[in-house]
Amino acid sequence: MRRRPALTALALALAFAGCAGGAQPPEPANPPPTPAPEEAMDVPRLVTLQEPGSPFIAFNIWVRAGSQNDPEGKEGLAALTARVLADGSTRDRS
Repeated sequence: MRRRPALTALALALAFAGCAGGAQPPEPANPPPTPAPEEAMDVPRLVTLQEPGSPFIAFNIWVRAGSQNDPEGKEGLAALTARVLADGSTRDRS
């Protein structure tokens, strides 16, 4: 019966030893790339993030729309318009 508390104590000690602060991860050889805003002809703002040697291409398109552009006194207009467009009509040509 004396073995069980000793084994429990040993298991807890090993578990807590594994949680102790380990070595910090090494600093990356190359610092991460930083975004670079660019001006384009048809795009109001273009931000590129280049990582030489990476075979991947990813892009996001953000549109400045929604409630931030609601006219003063007409708050909720964008939400109402979005709801009407999403719901559609209940009858033909209503």
